Amino acid sequence: IYESVAATGQLDRFDFLVLSDTTREAIGRAEEQVFARLVEATGGRGRLFYRRRADNAGRKAGNIADWVRRFGGAYPQMLILDADSPMTGEVIVRLASAMENHPGVGLIQSLPAVVGGRTAFARMQQFGGRVYGPVMAYGVAWWHGAESNYWGHNAVIRTRAFAEQAGLPELPGRKPFGGHVLSHDFVEAALMRRGGWAAHMVPYLQGSYEEGPPTLTDLLIRDRRWCQGNLQHSKVVTAAGLHWISRVHMLVGIGHYFTAPMWAMLMLIGMAIPLSHGGIDLAEELHLRLSPAHYWRGLDEQGVLWVFAVTMGVLLAPKAMGYVAMLSARSERQGCGGALRAFVSMLLETLLAALMA
Repeated sequence: IYESVAATGQLDRFDFLVLSDTTREAIGRAEEQVFARLVEATGGRGRLFYRRRADNAGRKAGNIADWVRRFGGAYPQMLILDADSPMTGEVIVRLASAMENHPGVGLIQSLPAVVGGRTAFARMQQFGGRVYGPVMAYGVAWWHGAESNYWGHNAVIRTRAFAEQAGLPELPGRKPFGGHVLSHDFVEAALMRRGGWAAHMVPYLQGSYEEGPPTLTDLLIRDRRWCQGNLQHSKVVTAAGLHWISRVHMLVGIGHYFTAPMWAMLMLIGMAIPLSHGGIDLAEELHLRLSPAHYWRGLDEQGVLWVFAVTMGVLLAPKAMGYVAMLSARSERQGCGGALRAFVSMLLETLLAALMA
């Protein structure tokens, strides 16, 4: 990243800071040694800085908040990156320039492309993000407008807006609803928007990247943390002054984790409906009424087909639109191995996604 920014000729406008949060002394010493070699190799003394907290309260959000309180006044903007989410110098410079040219904007979120996948599971995410992601991101950016969301990384933030508006509360009560806000990015964007600062997403920039979970187990571990963080938003969504779209962001995140049990309930209710007609003697006919053949005969065929068609349309339309958009861009089509290989990949990705669901 340092060398990429230097190649733009704008290196004198940027400092680079590594904010460590490790509590293990051995890891901390190793980080310091590696960082010293990095400074020597790049000649970045005075541009590259390393800071490690003694107390890592608040995790990532607390780490950034601590830096903002201690050093943020020296920097009009900050660009947040995770360890696995690099950006090119060209994109970094463009985002910083856009922030300077639009003084009412508090946050600009880029669209990171998933890269570096080495397992079949990671490659599935990588393909989906590359082909379907841009189409959905353009739609999201259009309807979010100036009330866009923040994903916690690969975004440039106006430091003053963040410092004035985005202080996070410690939620009352016990876990999973109480304590430090885990999904802090949604809340920080909502608080900045409440303070009058616009938040935008720019889906068209090439050069913003991230790595995805390599296995399903890693995804579930991350999803468990996100689940707890999103459920915590139930204590924030009613806060005074929030923009209604910011509330929608939180409600959608909360609702995401209710869809699976709701789907199970729908299936159980659907099985119970045929049993509720005709004075059925459950003790004598339960085995018959629960048979798949009898169950499907008791349903409205036309209604079932409509529900199925609408469901498949909602699920598959973004994939189809992403595939067509990919075909129209020669570089993207070649990057996916051509139209036929991309189509086969889309079928495999859809199958794996269905099995996961």
